[in-house]
Parts: sequence; structure tokens; C-alpha cells
Amino acid sequence: MGGFRRCGDDRNDRVQGRFDQLYVVPDAQGRGLGGALLEIATRTSDQLQLWTFQRNVRARGFYEARGFKLIEQTDGAGNEENEPDARYLWTGSSRPDH
Repeated sequence: MGGFRRCGDDRNDRVQGRFDQLYVVPDAQGRGLGGALLEIATRTSDQLQLWTFQRNVRARGFYEARGFKLIEQTDGAGNEENEPDARYLWTGSSRPDH
């Protein structure tokens, strides 16, 4: 397995399109796997939202290139790692065909 996508644990998270994790092993990065996992999610959702660390420039660029918009940044006080993070939102209107 080169990567996985995991939605929220409860039904409400899934309905709201919340991601818990999108992970691609380092050796498989840059080969389209993350984009393919995200494409599956966008075909079945009207909106998706996710968090990533502010310092994860590569992930932020990946999401922004696929139509995700930065909607919130925090100082990290609300996450387990106390790491400043960024919340992104993608909506169906972000699709290239809209």
C-alpha cells in the first residue's frame, strides 16, 4: 500500500466531508497516488475540509493546486502536537468543469 485516505470517525464528519488523514508514503510521493485518492473523494462529495501543519509547504501546495482554499490558521493550541496548523476547504464549485 502506497497511501490511504481516512474520513472522520462519525457519520457527521463524513457528511461534512472532513478528512482525518491523507497519507502517501514518501517513496510513493510525486507519482499521482495522492491526487488519485483526492479525486475519488471529490467525486463523492460536494465539499471537503482538512487540516495540515502550516510548515508542511509541500502538502499546502498540493491542496492549493487542486482547488482547496485556506480558510483558517491557528497557533496549534487546539491540536495534540501544539503545531501551528491550517484548515483548507474544497467545494464542488472548485471542480474544473464548473
